[in-house]
Amino acid sequence: MFIAAATCIWLAAGNRNLKGQLAEVRHDLQYAKVGDWLPVTELATLQDSERRIRLAAPAKNFQILYFYSPTCKYCEASSPHVQRLYRQAQNNPRTEMVAVSVADVSTTREHLVKSESEVPTVVLPGERERWVYKLARVPALFVVDDAGRVEFAHYGLISDRDVPSYPTR
Repeated sequence: MFIAAATCIWLAAGNRNLKGQLAEVRHDLQYAKVGDWLPVTELATLQDSERRIRLAAPAKNFQILYFYSPTCKYCEASSPHVQRLYRQAQNNPRTEMVAVSVADVSTTREHLVKSESEVPTVVLPGERERWVYKLARVPALFVVDDAGRVEFAHYGLISDRDVPSYPTR
């Protein structure tokens, strides 16, 4: 009887440990983190279809990727901070910034007209790409180095204190 009870306790503890590990794996699959590599995707900007941008392959040393949806209230609330970050990035010769919409092209175009955003904007073509970039939710802000590796990752409402300082390497 004692051995059966001890075995049940041991199995319950092991089960709890496995559930924790499973939750960790699920999180890692849904959210990019510092050190992850992102896939290179070439897309045309909505502002100028002749201009092509390679996500996760910056033309400069660093690329700031702001993933958003025009219909997301947190993305809308983050907009002034994102615009300020874009102006800072323009003044840094080592950094470029791109807004990446997860909505369809027409919704994103309407939003760009309404918001008067200056940030070069592309649209991820589908749900597959959203998962490849580990976008379980938006807004998301990543800083990617010239090797395509995430140096900074933030999910959720973006404020001035969430905006990364520029890397110095």
